[in-house]
Amino acid sequence: MKKIRHVLLITVVVLIFVEYSWSMQIGGTNDFSNAQIVTVGELSPSEQASVTLLIEEIEKRTLLQLPVVVEKANASVPEILVGTAPSFRKHGVMIDLLSGTEVNNKSEGYTVRLIKKQAEAPTLVILGNDSRGMLFGIGYFLRKILMDWEGILVPDDINITTYPTSKLRGHQLGYRPKTNAYDGMDEHQWEQYIRDLIVFGTNAIEIMPPYTDDAHTSPMFPRPQFDMMKRMDAILEKYDIAAWIWFPLMYGDYTQSENEQQSLDEAEKIFSSLSKIDAIFVPGGDPGHTHPSVLFPYLEKQTELLHKYHPNAEVWVSPQGFNQERMEMFYQLLKTKPKWLTGVVYAPQMPVNINDFAKLVGPDYPIRRYPDITHSFDSQYPVPN
Repeated sequence: MKKIRHVLLITVVVLIFVEYSWSMQIGGTNDFSNAQIVTVGELSPSEQASVTLLIEEIEKRTLLQLPVVVEKANASVPEILVGTAPSFRKHGVMIDLLSGTEVNNKSEGYTVRLIKKQAEAPTLVILGNDSRGMLFGIGYFLRKILMDWEGILVPDDINITTYPTSKLRGHQLGYRPKTNAYDGMDEHQWEQYIRDLIVFGTNAIEIMPPYTDDAHTSPMFPRPQFDMMKRMDAILEKYDIAAWIWFPLMYGDYTQSENEQQSLDEAEKIFSSLSKIDAIFVPGGDPGHTHPSVLFPYLEKQTELLHKYHPNAEVWVSPQGFNQERMEMFYQLLKTKPKWLTGVVYAPQMPVNINDFAKLVGPDYPIRRYPDITHSFDSQYPVPN
């Protein structure tokens, strides 16, 4: 019993210390518990979804639902001013106060700044260079403020102008019986998961088709795989996050015309059913293992189908799992500069490091990393011992 009391006492002390440390870190703060959100200009559907994300994520943590208005109504009420640089300029909003802030027009960049005027309540500005910048600015704001049942505190030193240095910041989400969790998630849990990733800067999500190297059903599935694939794709469209598809070739020997046609039929069903596809990634192996001399001609046909429904979608391929002979064939085929190919993927199970791989690929194709940390024995980022 004494040990239990000691544990409880230590826990209380730790909690007090954590709260004290947090208060020391944030320094001066501003109470935004009665703030209103002011939007600038007419919002696109994805921008409106960003504002909804802001409102709902605050409400989940504070039980406060901040009102949204289109113009400042009361100088005594704090406001969170949200919009994009084009809308700010068009409507002449805060230009004098934000002069010099937009040091760049980089894609997905943003400014988050606290502005105080004498005799007025503070204003928090979330200014995106574009719609995604607005979304990621909202994410930064949510990460930096303090929210609890007592309200919303905004730190004095919240002041940043920034942009992502990595163009692609993606995460693969596999609704299939591969893990002990994903196959039990419904669409609302997927949306929350995707929101959480967005708040930390994710701009692409890679989903999966129904036919992979896993069972097609699971007792945990709340919905069939293809139905959930469409719903996850709709979530990505809602926030205008890049929608990728991991698309292994699962129909065996692709020199057999019936296998090739079955695969193309499945691909067209998916391409025609999804409203948003920005890119597909076809792994050369794990699973698949199609020889590059067969893989490249097939992908040319598949890309033609893809562009029938999504004209601007990209096609990426990896040589993972290839032996030396297949790797050499892969490099030779790249030298023919196939027009359907956007870029190549550096993946697990490759016999060459990424720097040497880049030299062999050459300058014509960009390289995407695929750091699958679950390949623990043959990994891009191995953990010793």
